[in-house]
Amino acid sequence: MLLWLCAPSVSASPPGLAEAGHQVERILLVSVGQDHLWGSLRASVAPGDLGVANWAAWDLDANGALDMRERAGLSGRLREHVAHSVSASVDGRLLAFSRSKLLWTEEGEGGGPGIDQLLSFRLEARTPLTNRPGEHVFVLYDRPSQDRVVPIRFSLAGGMQLVTAHGARWEQRTSRRLEAVVTRVTPGLWGTFVRNKRSP
Repeated sequence: MLLWLCAPSVSASPPGLAEAGHQVERILLVSVGQDHLWGSLRASVAPGDLGVANWAAWDLDANGALDMRERAGLSGRLREHVAHSVSASVDGRLLAFSRSKLLWTEEGEGGGPGIDQLLSFRLEARTPLTNRPGEHVFVLYDRPSQDRVVPIRFSLAGGMQLVTAHGARWEQRTSRRLEAVVTRVTPGLWGTFVRNKRSP
């Protein structure tokens, strides 16, 4: 799902990103809890993204599709490919997408995607935080390839609220949630949020 976003000072939505040839290859969801930072990086990777013509080298039974066991052999390369440029942190505490859990999001026909198809999956990561009352700094970064964009949703648990945001095009949807898109030209979003003293 590609979100149409604009900075709050801009009254009209930006030109259609899809019409300009942009392709979404991943979507980043980040949330701040009372005691943790959580993220989900959803991605789709084509064979060409890893420099191969197809997935045939991993199709051990040569049936033209990759089952769960065969895809497991690709997990490390896929994780490295999509996680190498993404970063999410609060007060310097980073989400470790490079060591995250990889979960497949679609099976494809015949027990797995074909050797020429996209492989779709998500990486999930979680790290503990000490969110004391007061102001905190967040940084979200991803540098997509070529002219692609990466939609980002950033949300806060109850008792917190956004204070500032800078960088990528973004729109604040509520006092605890904003949505943005990063591009190769503007790959980062950063700002501050506050945790109220009375929050749990």
